[in-house]
Amino acid sequence: MNHPFYQKNKKEQLKFQLTIASIALLCVAVGFLLAWLLSFWLLAFVIFVIVITLLAPFIDTPSMVKQGRLTYHSLFFLSETPKNGVIQIHGGTLFDYYFAIPKDIPKSSRKRFILQQYLEGLLQLIATYEVQPDSDIIIRGTSYIINTKTAEKLGFQLKNTEGLQQLILIFNYAQITCANSLANGKLTFPKVSKTKTFEASIQDLIARKERIKELSERLKG
Repeated sequence: MNHPFYQKNKKEQLKFQLTIASIALLCVAVGFLLAWLLSFWLLAFVIFVIVITLLAPFIDTPSMVKQGRLTYHSLFFLSETPKNGVIQIHGGTLFDYYFAIPKDIPKSSRKRFILQQYLEGLLQLIATYEVQPDSDIIIRGTSYIINTKTAEKLGFQLKNTEGLQQLILIFNYAQITCANSLANGKLTFPKVSKTKTFEASIQDLIARKERIKELSERLKG
C-alpha cells in the first residue's frame, strides 16, 4: 500500500501535523475573536466543533495505526481491532481522502477508484481470516457511498443504524462533507439519513470472495 502520508519520514509527518494543528488553532482563535466582537458566543462554539472534527482524523488516524488499533487493508479500507467478535470497518477518513486520492484522476472517476479500494481492502481482510475456517467474526461498517444492492451482492446485510452512530455522524458532518466533496470532486452535502450500516459474517464474505475479486478487477479496468 502506497499511502503518501506514510511514505514521508517521521520528521515530515510531524511537520505536517504541526502545521495543520497550527492552522486549526488560528481558525479557533479567529472564531473566538469574531464571537467576542459580535457578542455571539454560539459562533465560537460552532467554529470550535467544526475545526476540531476536521483536525481529528489527521491526528487520530496515524496515531491509532501506530498503536495497532487501526489496520490498513488498502488506501480506503481500515479495520479496528476485533472486539467481542466484531470487526468495525471504515471506508477511509478525511485524512485518507486528502492524501490518497491521486491528483491525476478525473473527478468523474474518483468514486470508482475509492470503491475499487474498498473491495481490494475487503479481499485483504478476507485473506487474513480465511485461514481460520472456524472463525465466526462479524464484519460491520457504515457507509454513505455503497448502496444496499451492491452491499448485498458482496455478502452484507442492511442493519438499522444505531442512534448513537447517527449522533456521531451529525457531530462529524463537516468532516463527512469534506470527504464526500473530495470523493466527488465538487462541494457535496451528504444526507446523513442515507447513511447505512451493513453487517456480514466473515464466512459469508469468504463464500463470495470470487465475486468480490471479479468486481474489483472490473472497477480497476
